[in-house]
Amino acid sequence: MSYQKKSLKLLQALTNIQDSVIDESYSITNKKKYRKRLVISIAAILALVITSISFIPRFTRENNGLQMKITYPAAYAFDSEEQFSVSNQYPVKDDFITSVNQFSYLTASKLLNEKENLNYSPLSLYYALAVASTGADGETAKQFQQLLGGYDSKDLSIACNHLYRQLYRDNNVSTVKIANSLWINQSNVKQSFVTNAAHNFYSSCHVMDYSDPSTSKAMSQWVSEQTDSHLKPTISLDPDQLLSILNTISFQGQWIDRFEKDQTKEGLFTTSQDQKISCDFMNRINQSSFTKTDQYTAASLSLKDSYSMTFILPSSSSSVKEIASSPELLQSIFSQEPTGYGKVTWKVPKMDFSSSFKLNDSLKELGLSSAFLPSANFSNMIEGPSWIGTVNQNTRITLDEEGVTASAFTQIDYNGSAMPTDEAKMILDRPFLYAITSGNGCVLFIGCYNRP
Repeated sequence: MSYQKKSLKLLQALTNIQDSVIDESYSITNKKKYRKRLVISIAAILALVITSISFIPRFTRENNGLQMKITYPAAYAFDSEEQFSVSNQYPVKDDFITSVNQFSYLTASKLLNEKENLNYSPLSLYYALAVASTGADGETAKQFQQLLGGYDSKDLSIACNHLYRQLYRDNNVSTVKIANSLWINQSNVKQSFVTNAAHNFYSSCHVMDYSDPSTSKAMSQWVSEQTDSHLKPTISLDPDQLLSILNTISFQGQWIDRFEKDQTKEGLFTTSQDQKISCDFMNRINQSSFTKTDQYTAASLSLKDSYSMTFILPSSSSSVKEIASSPELLQSIFSQEPTGYGKVTWKVPKMDFSSSFKLNDSLKELGLSSAFLPSANFSNMIEGPSWIGTVNQNTRITLDEEGVTASAFTQIDYNGSAMPTDEAKMILDRPFLYAITSGNGCVLFIGCYNRP
């Protein structure tokens, strides 16, 4: 077989991680099973991203020196003092959050539409590409830098490490974790790439034989363990594959004020095609800040541990597609201060759906073209020509009366002596957008809901 016909696939999987992931570690040939735990929130968001990179090796060898043992950061309780200490010890610059969010709006604008339900994790894709970028050099590295905010490999690795620690949660009210693993098939992967992935991205390393069917089962099991069996992917491997990277991300959070189950009522949801579909709606009224414009009404529901979920309801003269297709408009929605405060009437459909994306074309349109060509330069990852083959993302989101598993845009509530005179109606019985961001404003999930 010619060198041009040999391939290596770099897989990126972004999904939920268990509360029990803490202090667990993996080695090349052995990994401990996670202890079982109770799910704090019934709601769950699962995201699975698979990024495939095809490599053509000049030669292969055993990588017995690549063994890595990973210990995750120590868990801290739901305590603002401890979280403040972590933020001081691992600072994240505002311009990095801005870069991550700009990436989120740019990529989301190419994916969201008004035809189907779509749940997209830009942060998952960002981390996936960040790991891959640390192995790039030359023009390929420059294109990664431009897409990911202008950071070189060293600065990007440190920034991702610090953001990881700030986002990290594992307590009785929320869970946010990211895990990575390298699966190497007797390839000439460079030790420096593996070491950096372990140190800054908490990536364990496993040397496996891709011609052995047990390898794909082990990889699927790894993902399943991270997601408490919410995802059980079937991973297909080519015996000529040299490297796989699995990445998982998990969030579980509870509403600060739960929806009362006895207030959940059946109602009609009207799609963009004027089709009426019956579904269950959660109902509540609260005092909150919001934004109303000619194009949309936006308001947030707070989740515990400084997370929240923002809903954007297009006006009758606008649409999901019109709002989602503009990165600038998306950015303004999440960066501007609320314009009003008062009574907000909520009618939110319960959600549980999966979606998938093929991301090659979108990334190429955004300037990452070199990485998909046989001339791509991944010489800091592996010896020999290499390039990205496919980038796919599969996700699942569940939202109910208890909460939602994802991070969200932080809601700011105003206190004052005067009675509020303004009000907003978030009657989400027609297509709408939503986003989940962390307390520092980082967008983790963004999506659109078009039909029950």
